[in-house]
Amino acid sequence: MVGGALYGKLHKVLALFILPIGLIGAALAIMGMTISHQMIFTYLMAAFAGLTTSLVGPYLFAQSASIAGLGHETFSSAVLIVGINVGVILTPYALNLVQNMVGNHQPQAVLSIVGILMGVVGLLTLFIKENPSS
Repeated sequence: MVGGALYGKLHKVLALFILPIGLIGAALAIMGMTISHQMIFTYLMAAFAGLTTSLVGPYLFAQSASIAGLGHETFSSAVLIVGINVGVILTPYALNLVQNMVGNHQPQAVLSIVGILMGVVGLLTLFIKENPSS
């Protein structure tokens, strides 16, 4: 909620870097949770993950509305919401598949893989971003 409230101010300063910052920040926080042995550190990493991931949603909705064009913003938001909900439904099954593939059912193993994948996606969005002049 805090990240969403700060989104407008951060977007003015960081513009196209919001998505990579959100994804890489969340990846670092998830990786931090996997090595944590103290409740306070786990709490701080979870709070940081929540803050950084809450920047991703508004960015995606704004981008989808701008890509869809005038008069199609509602439809693009609806498609994005459906996609998010499908992702939420499928996530436990995907994580279970990852656990079975690596043969490790400990949360640290799966969270490490998720953190690495999120970091890779964040780095890709950092290097493959839209040119603001186009």
